[in-house]
Amino acid sequence: MTKGINQKDLITDSDLLKMSVLLYFNGNKLESVERINDSKVKFGVLRDENTDNILEQFYKGSLRVEPTKIFIIQKELKRKTFSI
Repeated sequence: MTKGINQKDLITDSDLLKMSVLLYFNGNKLESVERINDSKVKFGVLRDENTDNILEQFYKGSLRVEPTKIFIIQKELKRKTFSI
């Protein structure tokens, strides 16, 4: 995990779509990629003032995304999972 970042400020999850959406809307960079086991990876992004609202809309199914951009973000996250 990234040093110097408070655990409560970092959102970690293995859900590829959820992390892609956070990167898409927040414009944050990926802070950490941690291999949990042979088949599971956790991604980490920093929490900001918009994160909770984005996650709430994500779970309600009310977000609208540009498919090509979300695909590119997912592709990059998948690439990172195979590089660690």
